[in-house]
Amino acid sequence: DGHRGHVVHFEDYVNDFNIYVSSLNLSIHYKSAYLLSHSMGGAISALYLEKYSHPFNASIFISPMFSINFNLPEQLAELIINSYAKICTLLDDQPSYVLGGEDYQEERFKNNHYTSSELRFNASNNLFKEHPKAQLGSPTMHWLKESIEAMKKAIVQAKNIRIPILVIQAGADKIVTSNGQLHFFENASLSSQKNKLLDIPDAQHEILLEQDKYRVPAISAILQFITS
Repeated sequence: DGHRGHVVHFEDYVNDFNIYVSSLNLSIHYKSAYLLSHSMGGAISALYLEKYSHPFNASIFISPMFSINFNLPEQLAELIINSYAKICTLLDDQPSYVLGGEDYQEERFKNNHYTSSELRFNASNNLFKEHPKAQLGSPTMHWLKESIEAMKKAIVQAKNIRIPILVIQAGADKIVTSNGQLHFFENASLSSQKNKLLDIPDAQHEILLEQDKYRVPAISAILQFITS
């Protein structure tokens, strides 16, 4: 079921990404290479940089997923997720959606948690209309369980990242929280003094789809970081 956001092992994302990057032969074709990631891509990129030798000179993390906003105490949320994931595995061969999860549904701009730019929100929705194979529904409970373990691992091993990083936080993010991002940044900074942390006040999760007053400072910071 292509609508279910699911993976058996989160490490599969990391290994697949390594195969893809290796196939590009970046060090042969370019003098410099930079890795830019967003949200779940941030967790994947972090684990990749921690595990593999790579061609990148620096890495930028935008609203990276190192802790998810569950609106519950962290330990309680993990207990519920782990228990529910085990029960679902026993009861059904098909990976079960998270509670309240469903197939892809076109969202409305009003009360969305991703961006305050209606223009860019609609442009994003239009892309999914034009390319239905890219449509993705809710994640599965097993994906959530795997993601929690992966985020913890990425934070603990952040000191293994040997290149400068820029972490950009969305001040009004309701999808991920700043706690994990700060812990990740602190650990990564043990091995590099060139790391930068930037908070964009009032910006929502999709900073690159935000209004210009949030988006432009983020892009400017990215370009400045790369050129430095």
